Amino acid sequence: MNSFLKILRKNLITTALIVIILALSIYSYNITTEKSNYDNYTSEILYNDTLKLASTIAINDYYLNRIVDEGEITQEQIVILQENYQVMHESGDTVVDLAVQWLDRLDKQEMSYSYNNSPFPTFMAYEFARYIENDLSDSAKSNDVRVLTQNEHSKLELMNDINKEWKEAVFNHIEGLDADRIDEEYLNNRSVNSDQTWTGITTPEYPHYYLNKMVKTDDWLDMVEAMQKASIGYEPEVVNTF
Repeated sequence: MNSFLKILRKNLITTALIVIILALSIYSYNITTEKSNYDNYTSEILYNDTLKLASTIAINDYYLNRIVDEGEITQEQIVILQENYQVMHESGDTVVDLAVQWLDRLDKQEMSYSYNNSPFPTFMAYEFARYIENDLSDSAKSNDVRVLTQNEHSKLELMNDINKEWKEAVFNHIEGLDADRIDEEYLNNRSVNSDQTWTGITTPEYPHYYLNKMVKTDDWLDMVEAMQKASIGYEPEVVNTF
């Protein structure tokens, strides 16, 4: 009888251990799967919004260079600049929030997250979009050319200088992007109001490096830091100008 009880107790302990091991394995699997799904989800967001940010910066770089050099602007160009700055603000804000708020990959205080201290460029993009919409937009036809006033030229020149800093920060840190693909031929074949895929600047290396795994890299964090550092020195002038 005692021998039977010992065997029964041993079997119960063994069964309990197996159940515990299975439960821990299932829990570990669920945690790993959940983390993998979350990584894929955040990577997809980063992949798309970084691409939008880079594309709009490259397109605005092309137009701002032309507008500043020629000293004149069309209504079509105004619409393009305003829409692109709005996208920069929204996509850039998403990327920054992931880095600072949701994933806690960058330190808020170290990066001076408050706009009043030193702006992440997404907030500058919002000011630029608002200026273009409120001060530059008019009812002129898209092919009408308007000569810039001295004040307008100075503001667009400042926007161009800042945009160049952002372009350098993005394209120096993100693999698989080519700003030189944004040229007159590409833009002439792209409708302002079309459903934009933002793939005009990508090379095969971009999905190779980042598809479903961008969140695991530091490249996008280096981009955010570089854009922030490049923007800090412009804050007083932006605050006083816009």
